[in-house]
Amino acid sequence: MLKESWFDSHCHLDMPAFDAVRAARWSAAQARGVAGALIPGLEPAQWLRAQACAASLGTGSYWSIGLHPWWIAKQPTTLTPQLLAEALSAHYSSAGCVAIGECGLDGAIELPLAQQVPWLESQLAFAQDKALPVILHQHRAHNQLLEVLNRYPGVIGVVHGFSGSLAMAEEYIRRGLLLGIGGVVTYPRASKTRATVQALPAESFLLETDAPSMPVYGRQGADNRPEYLGEIAQAVAQLRGESLAQLATRMRANGQRLFGI
Repeated sequence: MLKESWFDSHCHLDMPAFDAVRAARWSAAQARGVAGALIPGLEPAQWLRAQACAASLGTGSYWSIGLHPWWIAKQPTTLTPQLLAEALSAHYSSAGCVAIGECGLDGAIELPLAQQVPWLESQLAFAQDKALPVILHQHRAHNQLLEVLNRYPGVIGVVHGFSGSLAMAEEYIRRGLLLGIGGVVTYPRASKTRATVQALPAESFLLETDAPSMPVYGRQGADNRPEYLGEIAQAVAQLRGESLAQLATRMRANGQRLFGI
């Protein structure tokens, strides 16, 4: 059990994988110092589930609305990027909604990047108009994502699941983005990510589990859990030569600054 208080900045506790064990998983997380979580939006049909999940976790938990690139092809043909913006408009002011996303670009799925871009731009434009942070997914599309972000210089947010080099990190930081650091940092062989985390400015990152994905070291092959956020925190603190108390204080400040919570 950790005595510090932690915020899981990216946790999919609303997913069906947690249906039978959600309360137990969250109780275990709280017992280990996780005081709150952000449940990301994946597609319009899921937003109300994310809202209900965040509400069930209690004070200190929040949700977001967005269309993840993996879910674009699953949308009805009647949905367009313009109509997505209208859907966002109907939900963004709901209680506990603090961001737009998870949205972004993925170069490893069948849908071409050129077809993903209009959906991302719709969400970035909305976030810029409403002064909301974004939660960004990026996989094998770093340069393409930077090109799109350059067209929306006022947008701030977090690049979820970051595992890149320091040079890549600096590209995002210069654009006002934070980096979501998750289970990858716990793997001894993840030398690039670990070196990056060592060198990051203290105000430039958040901690996340991405549960049930991105398992921490030693738990490969099993669903990830929000209770393992402390293991990520311990790895980060050790790499940076900080105490857990120092890290927890900075992570709370970074989350509050980005999400206004």
